[in-house]
Amino acid sequence: MRNQIISEDDSNMIILKWPSMHKGKDNWPNLLNIYIEIITFLLGKNIHVILIEDLKNNFIDDIKEINKEIDFDSNSIITLKFNTNDIWIRDYGPFMLQDNANNKFFVLDYNYNAYGEKYNYNQDNKFTHYFSKYLNKNSYNILTKKIFNKIFIEGGNIIHNKSMYILNKHCLKNTNKELSWSEIKKELDHGFTNNNLGDYLILDIENISGDDTNGHIDNLVRLYGDDLLYMSCKDIEHPDYYILKELKNQIKSMSKNMPFIKKIIGIEHDASDVIYYNKKILPFSYLNFINVKNNILMPININTKIKTISKLKSIFDKSSIKFINSKPLLCELGGLHCCSLNWKL
Repeated sequence: MRNQIISEDDSNMIILKWPSMHKGKDNWPNLLNIYIEIITFLLGKNIHVILIEDLKNNFIDDIKEINKEIDFDSNSIITLKFNTNDIWIRDYGPFMLQDNANNKFFVLDYNYNAYGEKYNYNQDNKFTHYFSKYLNKNSYNILTKKIFNKIFIEGGNIIHNKSMYILNKHCLKNTNKELSWSEIKKELDHGFTNNNLGDYLILDIENISGDDTNGHIDNLVRLYGDDLLYMSCKDIEHPDYYILKELKNQIKSMSKNMPFIKKIIGIEHDASDVIYYNKKILPFSYLNFINVKNNILMPININTKIKTISKLKSIFDKSSIKFINSKPLLCELGGLHCCSLNWKL
């Protein structure tokens, strides 16, 4: 029996990094509002939140600035104090591994370099060590293991369910420019084999417009139950038309290696879905949603069509779904999935 990184269906908590590092910027009130929306929705679904605050900030004080509040009991939000470089905890936070042979859980740590050293990342890289210390100090007794020792990786470039894993080669190559693809793949093989994770599949797709992560898979493809969803486009006016056409072709070729997938569903994007900020395209994708225990926070934009919302409702008909304008996160070049990390306690 192979081991599993905890799937979205099996998780029961979300870890968020409170965005106080952006305090004082024009986008700060908008970020506050979207985090309040996210947390309020999760708590309303009995999903607990682990909130990572900067050492000198308090989320309650911050939301009072805009005359808002979050209704919660003391057990529903766990607050931890740790300074990070960025809010994209999906990319630098740990994986949770379930060892099915021994019925144990492990924290999986990995090397992170902020998308090929595009940004500062020293504190982000320390977060897993800090989080592991917190778990053990509070009697959770979860051991930490290192995965992918010789390469850099980000959590946003691995999507998975109980049966399969998919990563984007383009992202891996750009994050590990000093290594050949054969060297990168050798380390991936070792990490998956050594941790008894089973097989993985590789796509090779360029990043969508505005995406500074070199092509994180969670903007391109997501797994929802036994279905595979992918970012699709029939509108040649969309700037990523040809990239998404290639994505469709690669998924079609890869489908023979996905016996566990029941349906492959394209999530249509057209030119009206393109969002700008300061005359630059932002990395919007409907695929960058949060899913925890079949509770969905789905990104939309000001131009999202009624027929698109209806299609998304029909796809996620077995889940509770909330649509949320994700532009405040997009302005910081991330999204809903990027700012959240599924966990289980």
